[in-house]
Amino acid sequence: MRARLQGFPDDWQFVGGIGTVADQIGNAVVPAVGQAMGLAMSSAVKGWEIDWVAMMGGNGPVRKTVVPSSIDMAWTELHQSRQIEKIA
Repeated sequence: MRARLQGFPDDWQFVGGIGTVADQIGNAVVPAVGQAMGLAMSSAVKGWEIDWVAMMGGNGPVRKTVVPSSIDMAWTELHQSRQIEKIA
């Protein structure tokens, strides 16, 4: 019953004794909580505005296209060459 509350499927097989299994269940993070934490951290770091009702709400998963930010290769190459100069 405790495993079900933590989001484990009914057919999940745990390995170990009673104490070890209790620790595995107790240390697990419910997937919805993990998703919410990940979204919160990403939005804080990247400055995103997240529609929490759509992302965590009742209509199932919502997928949005995210365009990755471009990488300034000139800056990257310059930074790498400066790091190599510092080492040499």
